[in-house]
This record gives sequence, structure tokens and C-alpha cells, in this order.
Amino acid sequence: MATQKDIARVAGVSPSTVAAVLNGTKHTRMGEATRARVEAAIAELGYIPNTAARALRRQQAGTIAVVVENLENPVYQELFRGIYEAAEERGLAVVVGDTMWMRSGSPFLARLLGQGLVDAIVLRHGGLMDEEVLGVLRSRPTPVMLVEYQSDDHDPWVSVDDVAAGRAATGHLIEAGHTEVAFVGGFDTQPANPRHQGYLSAMQQAHLEPRPRCSPASALRPAQPGWRCSARANPCRRRSW
Repeated sequence: MATQKDIARVAGVSPSTVAAVLNGTKHTRMGEATRARVEAAIAELGYIPNTAARALRRQQAGTIAVVVENLENPVYQELFRGIYEAAEERGLAVVVGDTMWMRSGSPFLARLLGQGLVDAIVLRHGGLMDEEVLGVLRSRPTPVMLVEYQSDDHDPWVSVDDVAAGRAATGHLIEAGHTEVAFVGGFDTQPANPRHQGYLSAMQQAHLEPRPRCSPASALRPAQPGWRCSARANPCRRRSW
């Protein structure tokens, strides 16, 4: 198995230069020709870094955890793609998982935070956890980024303008000639609540009567609750299935 000394010998550089290339060190002065020789030697020898040893030396795992409610939800594909691209640029690995609910003291949360297995967590908040779990996350040194959740100054977060999104989606349907537009979304959750506000704003601006708010059925469950919601939104269009 090739070592960093082998790479240095083939490239005609010092082992410290090889280490700088492998570690992506920016402050080391190095010409592009030198970097290219080292990278060519790495490819020629088929060098594979010992990630376990590197993690032990740096006290970093080089891994980011991403947690969402349902991996099969197509909404998350663009989110995953962006995370993968950013992680790859920085030489980091990504592990992805899903869970229906996180509780304080749960084995899932213990594995996520314990033993230094990950360096940071990207968490799609949704309905995954309550304030108790957020308190546990805040008390640990592992950085956490909340996605699609607007928090106070205690928690880093990134989100879209859900009020504007709800207004734009509803406005598009109204412009297409629809007058009976219903909102289907969760209750007391992010991002459903601000999107509902946008829906109400668009309906009021168009002088249309908002329909009763409905909660969606899971895509993995029978659609009976969804049918009932649709029937309530369109009481004159019921039919047998």
C-alpha cells in the first residue's frame, strides 16, 4: 500500500508538501506545477488516505450528518445535492438518515451526538423534535444547522420566505382562472404556517373566500384522509373510488 513518503519520492517533493496537498492546506506556499505533480503521483500510486488515522489525529471525523423525516420525499433531493456538492469541495463525507421523531435520551440522538462520529449536523426541523431536544443539541459542541426553520438567535438556521412562497403558489392558480383554491398543509408547523399566511394573503387580495385548512395524508399511507380533505374542499364534486 502506497504511503505519503512514496508519493513524495515519485513527485520529487517533501512529505510535508504531500501532506499539504492531501489536507487541502491553503497557507502553504506551493506552485501549481508542484501541486499537479503531487496529484499525479497520488493517482499513479493509487494512494488511499487512512481516514480513521486522520480523524484520530485531527479529532475530527470529516463527516456531516443530515437528518430529515422521510428520505423518500422528493422535496429533499435538491437539498441533498447541495450538501453533497459543498461537502465534496471541502473533502467531507455525508451520511444521511431519517427518523419520525427524536426524543431526549433516545438511542438515535445518543448515536448522533456521541463518540465523535460526526462533526456537524444538518437537521430539517419540521416536526422531528421539541424544545427539550433542541436544548440537548444546544448543550453539545457539535454544530447544528436547522433547515426550513426560523429560530431565534440561539440556533443557526436557513430557510426560504415561506409567506412569499405560499402567496406565489396561490397567485399562480388564481391567475390560471381557479377560484376555489384550498390549502393542504400541516397545522402549527414550519413551513406550513407561513405558507398558509401567504395563501390567505393571495386569496384576500383576489377577493376570494379561503377554503377550510386541511392536513395532508402521508404519501406512504392510504389516501383516505386526503380524499376526505378533497371532499371538504370540493363538496359538490364527490365521487366513488
